[in-house]
Amino acid sequence: MHWRVSLPLERHLEWETHTVESQPGRLLRWQSLEGAPISNDGMISFHPAPADWGTVATLRFRFDTPGGSIGSGVIHTLGIMPDMIVEKALRRFKSLAETGEIPTLEHNPAARATAYAH
Repeated sequence: MHWRVSLPLERHLEWETHTVESQPGRLLRWQSLEGAPISNDGMISFHPAPADWGTVATLRFRFDTPGGSIGSGVIHTLGIMPDMIVEKALRRFKSLAETGEIPTLEHNPAARATAYAH
């Protein structure tokens, strides 16, 4: 998987992860490749919701802030909060799982010409 985190001043960080474990329809675990600017790993699991009201998705995500406590302070100052990253990732995943597409403001009447890259 390819990850991209947008930063202020039109900057961004990008890195690759690989799948550590996959159980279709139940679980997906990943881990960043060596040399990633943000070392991370995560897991998303799926369970039936009570009374058969859909699916509960649980996301766990861990990352090591570059630069230790100083890096954490910079990330906080820039407004890059882990909660916001996770919320955005879950919303994008929900859109993709439910519709097969990621919402965008780009002009694309068929919504299929641009491949999902993130």
